Amino acid sequence: MVAPVIEALAETLHNAWYQKREKQNWRYGLQRNEEKREHPLMLPFEDLPEPEKERNRLTARVTHAKLLEVGFRIVQQSNDKGDNRNGQGYVSRHEYSKQLPQLREIEHDIWLRNHLLKGFDWAASTNEDLLLHRDVTVFEKVPQEDQVYDDVIAGSIYERLEQEGYVLVRA
Repeated sequence: MVAPVIEALAETLHNAWYQKREKQNWRYGLQRNEEKREHPLMLPFEDLPEPEKERNRLTARVTHAKLLEVGFRIVQQSNDKGDNRNGQGYVSRHEYSKQLPQLREIEHDIWLRNHLLKGFDWAASTNEDLLLHRDVTVFEKVPQEDQVYDDVIAGSIYERLEQEGYVLVRA
C-alpha cells in the first residue's frame, strides 16, 4: 500500500509535467516524437500504466527525502485548534518560494539520476530508443525550454500538498 502523501506527490509531479506539455500542444502518442509533439505519457495520472505510476511514486519518495534535505517535513494538517499552520514550525508559501531555485535543481537531479541508472547518455537530440537525452547534464546546462518542467513541478508541490490536507513544517 502506498502512503497517501506519496500518492499525492506522485500525482502532482506527473500532472505538473503533463499540464505544461499540454500547454505546449503535446498529445498522446505510442512513441515519443519531438516533431509531432507526441509522448506515450501524455495521460492523466490515473490512466498511466502501473509501472509508470510506480516510477512517479519513486520520484515522489525521493522528492519527499529532498524536502527534508532543505529543512521541510510534510505533516498532515489537523482540524483542531492546534492546527499546524498556527504552530511555529509552519512553512509559509513565501518561505517555500524562496527555496524554489534549490528545489527545481533537486527535481532535475532526481530525473537525472533515474535516467543515468537506466543507462541514458547525453546527446544534442533526444532519442529515447537509443537511451540518448539532451537533458542528461547538470541543471545549468539544461536548455531553458526544458528547465521549465523542473520549475512547474517544484512550484506545484506546496499547493497540492495543501489541497490534500498536508502542510510543510520546518524539520
